[in-house]
Amino acid sequence: QLPERLSDAQPGNLGYSLYTFRCGDIAAMRQRVAESEATAVTDIMSDEFGSPAFAFTAPDGFRWLAVAAKAP
Repeated sequence: QLPERLSDAQPGNLGYSLYTFRCGDIAAMRQRVAESEATAVTDIMSDEFGSPAFAFTAPDGFRWLAVAAKAP
């Protein structure tokens, strides 16, 4: 039996997973996520590369980061 550690799966914690995906319309995606069963939905902010991004915890407990895709 292992201790529950999903709360540690977020940015800044080494050894845990943070899942990332790119999306075309970051504002629309944040709205969809905020209206879902996701929790801890952050505001849209610039990531370390200057791209708009937001984070959230999915209903299964995993932490995700959505990043705006750059136009080609």
